[in-house]
Amino acid sequence: MLGGGKSKTGRVSLPIFPPYALERIDLERLQPAPCVEIIARDAFVADISIKLDQLQREIRSLARELDLAKGEVATVREDADRNNRFLSFQETEQRARAHKVDEMLRRFKDFKARIDGIDSKGTGNCHSCKDDRSINRCLTEIGALQRQFRNVERNLKFSAGLFCGSVLLWLVTLLSG
Repeated sequence: MLGGGKSKTGRVSLPIFPPYALERIDLERLQPAPCVEIIARDAFVADISIKLDQLQREIRSLARELDLAKGEVATVREDADRNNRFLSFQETEQRARAHKVDEMLRRFKDFKARIDGIDSKGTGNCHSCKDDRSINRCLTEIGALQRQFRNVERNLKFSAGLFCGSVLLWLVTLLSG
């Protein structure tokens, strides 16, 4: 035999397993049944099956945790995408507001230049209106300009009305003919 048999203490030595495998198994807790004796190999197989069951439970638990983590990552990704869209919207709105302010500033400067041009063409200086005569002179100049604008507006409305009438007359002629 290869070292099998009874030792001096009365125990049977099993040369099948390496010594490190037997050190991990607590043979004292595995008492043989009254009619069937459990050998060390059966104890080792039972211990390994228990460890495999524990490992499977741990793998299932980790799989559940992984699924939960994937869901959380997806939620965080959606929140990040939503925040990015909102940030780009805010930036677009801010650029639009800045463009509007720049446009108003440009128009204001243009209007100021036009008023300064009107003021320089007139006989008085509206910035130095200190008495009633200079104020009246500035108001008269502005009133004349306002009348010119009204005349242009009236002529434009009249021209637009004549154009619409001619288009309507042309349409009626086209449909009746």
